[in-house]
Amino acid sequence: MRQEEKDKLKKYGKLFCDFANAKDTDELLEKFFSNVQSVFNFSSDFTEKALKICQTKKTLIDFLSENEKELVKLFSEYDRLIVATQIKDEPGYYDKDDNEYLICEDYVHKITIEYDFNESMFILTVLRTDFFRDDDFLPAERVRKIPEDKLEEYFFSKAFYSEYLTAEFKENLKELIKVCKRIKELKSLIIKPFEEIESIAVNYKNTSSVHELLYDDQIIFRNILLQVKESSEAFQTEEFQNILDAYNSIRKEIIILNLDNNTLIEENAFIENDFFRHISVIRETGIFNSIISYCLIEYLRHPEYRGRERLTVCQKCNCIFIKSKLYDYQFFCPSCSRKNRMTPEERASYMREYRANPIVKKRERKR
Repeated sequence: MRQEEKDKLKKYGKLFCDFANAKDTDELLEKFFSNVQSVFNFSSDFTEKALKICQTKKTLIDFLSENEKELVKLFSEYDRLIVATQIKDEPGYYDKDDNEYLICEDYVHKITIEYDFNESMFILTVLRTDFFRDDDFLPAERVRKIPEDKLEEYFFSKAFYSEYLTAEFKENLKELIKVCKRIKELKSLIIKPFEEIESIAVNYKNTSSVHELLYDDQIIFRNILLQVKESSEAFQTEEFQNILDAYNSIRKEIIILNLDNNTLIEENAFIENDFFRHISVIRETGIFNSIISYCLIEYLRHPEYRGRERLTVCQKCNCIFIKSKLYDYQFFCPSCSRKNRMTPEERASYMREYRANPIVKKRERKR
């Protein structure tokens, strides 16, 4: 096998090993795009441009103060608790403050709680369904404003039937009150406008959702690599078959027009401009899965290179890496290898001692 081909296979291996080994999804993205740039010989600013489209979580909040960072993360928790404290399809209850039934007819379709950070009030919205004639019914809303120090009392009084307020609901409600109070405290401590932080929080939440999906993909792919390392029978698993199906669905080469001389030439399937068109809709296009599948199958399908047998796990950091030589006893990845952690001076001293070893001298004489 030509050296050029070997170098290409090593790049494929580095791409999918870095994907499997990344300590977090920020590192995963940075290394993934950098490796894609190297594997497909994309332009030097490819990684920078890609990370502007598919951002790391650190990039979104790294420029904020500590209070602003905390506020962004609290907004995500606030959104979670808003969903957790919804009440759906519950019977009507008696509102003793109004001396009337808040839900007069039929049943409650949904009760939601939100917090008005300007007025420091909780907004309780009740969406109900009232029967009118025959099978016709009309949705209606009723809204109440409740001071933050009265919300627990309102829910835990006889205004609600206690059997519908589970221990989990009560805990979420208390946590919601606590989070809202902390957000209000931070609001007075930040420099940037509160609305700007809210907008950043929305982007952070959306980005975090993508990162969660990437993390799931990483775990699945790492397990596949470990199975492949142990036995070629892993090729028969459903998980590996999904990778093979993704690979087979890719057009490996395409024919394009060379505008310099109007000739038709063969080009790699992954083109930089197409990559940027698809990267913004990661889950729909499967851009990560496509490239990972492509690199793994291209790496494994060369019997001469025997790529599967080169896969190994570092005994120190548990990272998956590629052996430099098939039959070498490599127990540590390049980062953990002793020789790669030496200073130039330490390395020189080590080599002097190595060459002075009588066994090494005897071996050299035989050569």
